[in-house]
Amino acid sequence: MNGRSLRRRLALLALAAPLTACVTLHDPAERPTDLTGDKVLVVGRIELVPPLWADEQRLFLGADPFNTRRYYQGRAVLFLADTPVERDQTGDAINPQLEQGFAIAVPRSRRFVVGGGVAMNLDLRAVSARQAVLDRSDLHLPVPLEFDFRPGDRAIYIGTLRIYRDEFHSVVRAEVRDEYAATAAEHSRRFGPDVPLRRALLRMPRA
Repeated sequence: MNGRSLRRRLALLALAAPLTACVTLHDPAERPTDLTGDKVLVVGRIELVPPLWADEQRLFLGADPFNTRRYYQGRAVLFLADTPVERDQTGDAINPQLEQGFAIAVPRSRRFVVGGGVAMNLDLRAVSARQAVLDRSDLHLPVPLEFDFRPGDRAIYIGTLRIYRDEFHSVVRAEVRDEYAATAAEHSRRFGPDVPLRRALLRMPRA
């Protein structure tokens, strides 16, 4: 693990403890060579309706030496697993920017999103010289979600996950929108013919 990945892991760990005790945060892919090992490029977008307004997220993280705030400001955190149920306290996560397209290399075995969402309030308060308390509230994603990985896939398009929310940070409706044509054109320009993009829309929880 390089220094950047270690810092990302430690920074996320500092605030992710309520959901998972140890997280590996996967970086966005920029070129075909980023698809190392048995990884699949997951391409899509997450949108909130209404979108976040300026300063809506209240992120009070004290000194924040790792600049942890940047993993939450305008971003979602999605925790991944190899089963549709979060069954342990370790895992992997992706950290896409809201309202923007993303392309992230995900281990093929981590096909399920088992938790996560958007941090709306984070308040890290010191209660003693050795102890701090984290108060938080989140807009939680409807889970489990599933990536439709198939043998031979190098990249899949999961669509735009559109989350409709209310003033209490609750999800009132969610849908997956298909914008494959425009996304495929941009993907081909960036990654070329060696990383074909298959349409494989995100599988939502059954009603």
